[in-house]
Amino acid sequence: MYDQEDALVAFPADTPKHWGDWGMLVDTPLRFYGEEFRLPVAILNAMYSAKLGKPIGLNRKHFIEVAHYVAASHPRYLLWFRRALQVYGRAGLLKEQDRSGNWAKRVRSYLFEMKEDPEKFASDQSHQLLVEFLFPELVPLPVWP
Repeated sequence: MYDQEDALVAFPADTPKHWGDWGMLVDTPLRFYGEEFRLPVAILNAMYSAKLGKPIGLNRKHFIEVAHYVAASHPRYLLWFRRALQVYGRAGLLKEQDRSGNWAKRVRSYLFEMKEDPEKFASDQSHQLLVEFLFPELVPLPVWP
């Protein structure tokens, strides 16, 4: 929920003390986050949005707004988001919601950019284990355009 984003960002500082030693995380990729424990909230929100076909954890009204957000703000996660769109069959939803044609223009633009500057779109693999754990159906995640 939008009004709970601050609590999510502050996690685990807001975690109840009775949760103990975090033993529940030992067998998950979360064990790699150590004391810095900063979850990649933006990509997780985008991936859950793609999975469910509606904005999750983002202050957006329509799914297409999530797609624009990822393309504009997180090019290093765009390949993973595109993989999620493919696996979850969300292309039709994007076409349906693209009444202005702006999404189609954006896709043409970033596909051209990927050819011109592939480094800009190379996947940020620092959270790959977590994304693969939470979304095993997306494996293998693309690394390079």
